[in-house]
Amino acid sequence: MLMKKMSYGLYHGFVVLLSGLVMSCGGAGGGSSSVDPTYTLSGTVTGVVQQGVTITLSGSGIVTTTTNTGGTYSFAGLANGYYTVTASRATYAFSPSDQVVPVNYVNAVAADFVSTDAYSISGTITVTGIGGTSEGVTMTLTGTTLSVPVTATTDSIGNYSFYRVASSGTYTLTPTQSSTRTVCTGGLNPSPFQVTETTTFTPTQQSITINDADVTSVNYNGTFTRWSGVCPI
Repeated sequence: MLMKKMSYGLYHGFVVLLSGLVMSCGGAGGGSSSVDPTYTLSGTVTGVVQQGVTITLSGSGIVTTTTNTGGTYSFAGLANGYYTVTASRATYAFSPSDQVVPVNYVNAVAADFVSTDAYSISGTITVTGIGGTSEGVTMTLTGTTLSVPVTATTDSIGNYSFYRVASSGTYTLTPTQSSTRTVCTGGLNPSPFQVTETTTFTPTQQSITINDADVTSVNYNGTFTRWSGVCPI
């Protein structure tokens, strides 16, 4: 009986001692910090305008800042991840228009945004033909200063506009409007019938050169065709 009590006392004492050690490791006496490190993302705007450019950073959220007199900007307190950086200011265009910058355990530096004077391109689309509409025409702008095509859509009366277009380079503007839908179902026509509605534009596209001024009245006429086939009886 005495040996059992001693054995129990040793075992019980070991548990208490071990518990104390564990508590000491996690207590106020020491231990490593659980706060994750953060980093900065910075960059520069060069070109015709440097100061006062709005820089927008999007990732886990959206924040903005403004470039200083030297065209520099910085975002602090960033976790690892991919961030999209965009530069904007009225009457100016930027190349690139935006860029994706990774933050990976080190402070990141974005490529320079190069600013140029920018202008607008605008016009009107007139679509004729029964069932046709001047609204919803897709206008696609391509050019040497654009890394990807840019699109705009005509409003309810056929007007469209592109803003912040760089003054250098030649552009091509192309209108398109088409749709496919199913008609003639039910009744005597249980099988659906696919038809296509298209608009043919004159001219099919136009070449545009900007010479330090807005370009207006880039107009098109469109002819609407309702059916590409005959509805079955």
